[in-house]
Amino acid sequence: MLPGNLEIKKNEDLDIKILASGNPPKTIDVFTKDLFQSEFTSQNVILDSNNTYQLRLRNIKNSFSYFAGNDRVKTDTYQINVTSPPQISGLTIEIIPPNYSRLPKVIQNDNGNLNVLKGTKINFDLTSSKLLSKATIITSDSTNKEFEVTKNSAKGSLLIKKN
Repeated sequence: MLPGNLEIKKNEDLDIKILASGNPPKTIDVFTKDLFQSEFTSQNVILDSNNTYQLRLRNIKNSFSYFAGNDRVKTDTYQINVTSPPQISGLTIEIIPPNYSRLPKVIQNDNGNLNVLKGTKINFDLTSSKLLSKATIITSDSTNKEFEVTKNSAKGSLLIKKN
């Protein structure tokens, strides 16, 4: 039974595969139970031409246990642990226009939409919902800029070179 025990990110899809041998039944049930359910629920899966039962679970939100079986056979029970990626919980952007523009510095809070001139310097200060090991901004021209990370915050600057 694949994938066995696994850790996945929230909202990902998961394929469960059971390879059959001998004289397998045409169908088998896959039983799942998440943290909020008191009992397992089942989905019937049909044997394919490769002697495999396959089930795709979409947009998984919560960790769950699962196994497969019928009245004659039962697999081990496995655990899928769902993790949530960090979310930006606070964002301050300081926009420093180029000298030639004579525009004033602007501070934006919790708004990441930018429309700036070539030569603008942008300072980012963000807070995350989780501790960070690293933070990178990736621009549309594939420029990667690492931020300085302290626990659940990150700071960094970016100079706009194109319009």
